[in-house]
Parts: sequence; structure tokens; C-alpha cells
Amino acid sequence: ILIVDLGSQYTQIIRRSLRYLGFHSVIVPPAEVLKWIEENPPKAIIFSGGTINISDSDVPQIPEEILHLGIPVLGICLGMQWIAYTHDKNSIQAVPEGKSYGPVEVNFEDNPRSVLFQNLDNKINAWSSHGDSVKNIPAGFRTIATSKGGVVTEAMECVEKNIYAVQFHPEVEETQDENIILNN
Repeated sequence: ILIVDLGSQYTQIIRRSLRYLGFHSVIVPPAEVLKWIEENPPKAIIFSGGTINISDSDVPQIPEEILHLGIPVLGICLGMQWIAYTHDKNSIQAVPEGKSYGPVEVNFEDNPRSVLFQNLDNKINAWSSHGDSVKNIPAGFRTIATSKGGVVTEAMECVEKNIYAVQFHPEVEETQDENIILNN
């Protein structure tokens, strides 16, 4: 599994969680992604979170071609924001109260339940750490999880493109999913 490092403090935890689940993974910076994929076709790609906002001038330059290779993609935090932004430049908003940091109760949609959340209860406690969020789901995607009474989008998917994304951090211990999301 290819992990594209967008500068998250949790990137190594993603790798460790995947190893615990029995998956081999490698961490690659965005500038080297296409070359690496040519030489080592991955079974899946994970975009890590990051410490900056999607609107910052120094946001990592990720080749958009990655989203059109047919390889399953999971975006986490900044990874989700980047996926949404590449599909709709008006989809991102700064979190009104400032950076969101701490626990969040995530509720899963059941119409139908996303494969990403199979074998989980209807809600989990998760860890949030971000300054931007997705305010509008891009065309072709659907909301698969929310928080704060359905006001905040916590996850989205585009099954046709095999793209999934979560705003929270499934890789950390504070997210109470027993690594089921990464395994799915």
C-alpha cells in the first residue's frame, strides 16, 4: 500500500497500523508518487493528513492523475480535503471556530452502509485534528459519515472511482474502530 505523505504527524502510525493488519506499505512524498507507481504498482493508495490547510500556498503538490488510475484511494484529513478540492474548488471551508482538535462522535450513513465502515456500529468516537473541512460534497461523491448532528461531513465516497475519504484519523488509538476502517 502506497502512503502519500502530506506532512501528517500520524503518517508513521498509518504505516504501523497497516503492518499490524498484515499489509506491507511504503511512505512516499508527493513529488515522487508517479515514478514510484510506475515501478511498483500499489494495491491501494492512502493520502495522509497534514499540518497545513488546503488553501495554504505551501500545500503539497499532488499529481491529480493518481485519482484516475483505478487504484483504490483513501484520503485521511488533508487527504480528504485535497480529494474534494480537486473535484470542486469551492468544496472546502475553514473551520469557523478555528482548528478542530480532539474527540468527535462520527455517525455512519446506512443508505447503504459504505464498505469502508462494514463491521462497525452505527457510530464511533474518533480523533479529529484539522483546520479546514469539506462543506460541499463534490458531484459524484456521497456523504457516508457525519458529526455534530449531521452538520459536519466526516467521510465521503465515490464508489465508481474507488475513492474514499475520512476527515478524522482512523489510524490513531483515540479512534475506537480497532483498525477496521484501515482493514476495510
